[in-house]
Amino acid sequence: MPPETVVVSGGVCRFEAFEMGAVMPELVLYKKDSCPYCQRVMRWIDAEWAGRAPIAYRDIVTEPAAAEELVRVGGKRQVPCLFVDGTPMYESGDIVAYLASLE
Repeated sequence: MPPETVVVSGGVCRFEAFEMGAVMPELVLYKKDSCPYCQRVMRWIDAEWAGRAPIAYRDIVTEPAAAEELVRVGGKRQVPCLFVDGTPMYESGDIVAYLASLE
């Protein structure tokens, strides 16, 4: 499967293209409830993601281990951050665009 290029505001990320019948990537959203950008992503997920593969939520306020993992893997404590098979993606607009591309 050739890599798909997803242009994000901070540069370019490469993810494997998603094809019908392929295994959905593991998706984990690092968030905090008071963040308006996190709320934007979660509202989109609630409205558009129903019936698809689950997205795990990790709250960096209530789960200190989640905050530590976010910094260890992603290098910063910025939310929202969607881990796609362990690769971090930041920026709410980029996250929504990526999830929408999996449709």
